[in-house]
Amino acid sequence: MASFHEQYPDHGLLLVVDELLDYLRTRRDHELILDLNFLREMGEICKDLRFRLMAGVQEAIFDSPRFQFAADSLRRVKDRFEQVLIARRDVKFVVAERLLKKTAEQQAWVREHLTPLAKFYSDLNERMDEFVRLFPVHPDYIDVFERVTVVEKREVLKTLSSTMRKLLNEAVPEDTTGLIAYDSYWNVLHENTAFRAVPDIREVIRVSDILESRIEQAFSRPAYKPMAVRIIHALSVHRLTTGDIETPVGLTAQELRDSLCLYQPGVEDLGGTPAEDLLTLVQTVLREISRTVNGQFISKAADTEQYYLDLKKDTDYDALIDKRAESLDPNPLDLAYFNALVRILERSDQYYPGTHLAWEDELEWRERKASRRGYMFFGTPRERSTAQPPRDFYLYFIQPYEPPAFKDDKTADEVFFRLSNVDNVFHDTLRAESWIQQRVTPLFLHDDGRILLPTARRIWDFMLSDAPEVQGYLSGSEALAAFDRQHEAAEVQGKSEYEELVRLHRAHLAREREKGAYAFEARRHALDRIGLPTVRAHRLALLEREERAWREQIERQTDVMPELVPLMVLRVVSDEG
Repeated sequence: MASFHEQYPDHGLLLVVDELLDYLRTRRDHELILDLNFLREMGEICKDLRFRLMAGVQEAIFDSPRFQFAADSLRRVKDRFEQVLIARRDVKFVVAERLLKKTAEQQAWVREHLTPLAKFYSDLNERMDEFVRLFPVHPDYIDVFERVTVVEKREVLKTLSSTMRKLLNEAVPEDTTGLIAYDSYWNVLHENTAFRAVPDIREVIRVSDILESRIEQAFSRPAYKPMAVRIIHALSVHRLTTGDIETPVGLTAQELRDSLCLYQPGVEDLGGTPAEDLLTLVQTVLREISRTVNGQFISKAADTEQYYLDLKKDTDYDALIDKRAESLDPNPLDLAYFNALVRILERSDQYYPGTHLAWEDELEWRERKASRRGYMFFGTPRERSTAQPPRDFYLYFIQPYEPPAFKDDKTADEVFFRLSNVDNVFHDTLRAESWIQQRVTPLFLHDDGRILLPTARRIWDFMLSDAPEVQGYLSGSEALAAFDRQHEAAEVQGKSEYEELVRLHRAHLAREREKGAYAFEARRHALDRIGLPTVRAHRLALLEREERAWREQIERQTDVMPELVPLMVLRVVSDEG
């Protein structure tokens, strides 16, 4: 710079370096540290000389996970340079004003097209100006693209330009928004073979392909298949926005509905609020996706209701329980229904002598200030015994799943209760066996004490697909020592899963307490309306006993803690021993 000033005393020197990040990515770890130190020195001399350095990078270099091992060196460089960030709104401005610029007349056409469809989504009306400027690109496309860590930010312009060229000769659809959402970017990622060299992307592609293949082959609702595929693509793209592909963060059904502008013909005819009806449909498709893939690789966070790709979830035990429940024959389901009625109708007393699912009952005859005696039966007239003495009335609760054939004689003393208009929640509740949460965590403990998670997953995948060659077994003190080492490592590595299970269990108990307290209070209010004091007192006493038993059961469950159970312990040796 001294020589430079001799020649140009009134000037300064600006050195511009483009694609600096590409260069730094090629450097070995030791070389990178030296490079960062040199950049720090260049930043220091700028305050004393008329010299400036400007470097262009395609992502926030100081936040890049690729260079976290050199975080201290990066921090010192950052302190000596100013960052000029291209904000998300700047990208949207460029897209709106250069790629998708519209005349006032064209904007009016777009607004006229979108306005009738705004009723299906939460914020389309509030963001209408933004939607109009960026049409046919959904504004959230750019927001999500900004968070994808594996692509350069300028790629969004290239990708949207290519997509727009393909749409130029297509008409705007009349019944849907016609917006391009970020799920369409999955095909670009999937078809770029260079991305498959990145382990995280390769794993997401593998899981996404499995899910999409199952949807194509076995989805039980063909009309909803296109929506299901779009959801899989959206979750795949979102999986690459979280930094860590195993972070349990995803998207709610409402976020999927709005950020993709999902739509299904005929949803407007369901009779309810359009946005709520569409949301219910999206939730139905999400449940059907999980059912189709047996819960593999799809998880939902219980506290946030977010769905996400769970790359480690090769086996979903909740799904296996649901699968088993679906295979139950109708008779156990009918019995489950009757057991529920026992609690709802306060039939906790004994059956009528010599009968099953039959009770004596008593109703108040208010006009005469008297009571009438009768029978309550769970089942049909064919199934009740005729040995009981006659009474004034007979109440029958008919099986909902497999009712036996019988003749209704239309007699004045018989009343039949049949279940109708039940939904999936009712069926799923009857089918549940118990609230079980399980996690399977593969663990690889090296002889030098290191815990190697990628190695553990590779071995686990191999175990699921092929049988290993067993060369021998450990026994005695040697086996106990090996078990103790693995158990100690598992307690450390499984801490996060342990804490998650504890949190889920506590949340489950909180929900059960709330539901139970509400149910008992409602039943108590119903009993208060019984006019006969003796009947009311008897029923209230039974209810109090039942509530005490329920509360004791809930309190016992508060002592339940996750248990660490080894499924298999094995030692892996090389061919050389």
